[in-house]
Amino acid sequence: MHGPTPPNRPRGTSDGGKTCAVCEKPSTTRCSKCKEVMYCSVECQRLDWKAGHKQVCCSGTSASALAAKSAAAAALPPPWEPFKPDPEVEALIDEGAAAPVTGMANVGNTCFLNVVVQCLFHGPLWHYMQRGLPRHKPPAEHEQGCGEPDCVICELNELVRMYANPGARKWIAPRSVVRKTLSACAGIGVDFGRMHDSHEFAIAGIINRLLNANLRGAPEASGSDEYDCLECQTLQHHLFGALRAPLREKMSRGRRDGAG
Repeated sequence: MHGPTPPNRPRGTSDGGKTCAVCEKPSTTRCSKCKEVMYCSVECQRLDWKAGHKQVCCSGTSASALAAKSAAAAALPPPWEPFKPDPEVEALIDEGAAAPVTGMANVGNTCFLNVVVQCLFHGPLWHYMQRGLPRHKPPAEHEQGCGEPDCVICELNELVRMYANPGARKWIAPRSVVRKTLSACAGIGVDFGRMHDSHEFAIAGIINRLLNANLRGAPEASGSDEYDCLECQTLQHHLFGALRAPLREKMSRGRRDGAG
């Protein structure tokens, strides 16, 4: 007479060891379908099939399948949520808490980028980045990135880590992340090795990309009014306001006004 499945293990599952799921005798044979549960004999397998393994075999509810699903869910970014100001961060901003004073080397006509980054880092954005921007970990815990291509938050996180730890020389030469950022901006006419307008780069290369990153995972807007409503619920809007005019219109208007 075969003994019952141990009380702390559901029918149709295995404890992961090399024992029969029914009688706990040593076993080297697995269920041919799910490859999860061990049996010492055909009789034990038949008993367990009727007792419950039929419902979980290859159904995605076995122990390893559930563990894989749990790991995959943990790897996903958290769901999108409307931005809410952090009282502690807002207090730091109100107190005028300062970011580190770090120089940035010109790594190939990148003065326009350096001035934008330093202005942003010596403002409210720095303090929010220390806590972790939406759906991202703080810079110190986010070295692997989020996996999304051309993510401006990951690029800024990399710059923040370097900016906060420049070493004894007190300046950084972020060649790799600068190349990554400018490569992501190629579609708006910004490329590595050439001078560009700082204002245009700030709007199109950083702030608009930050908005896109802030809206990743948000409900799809069915029109401009809904899009404006979503934009008002982002960190980008909280810090910089709305980007109402199309970017190319902003950039061309700046050239007409002599800004470029």
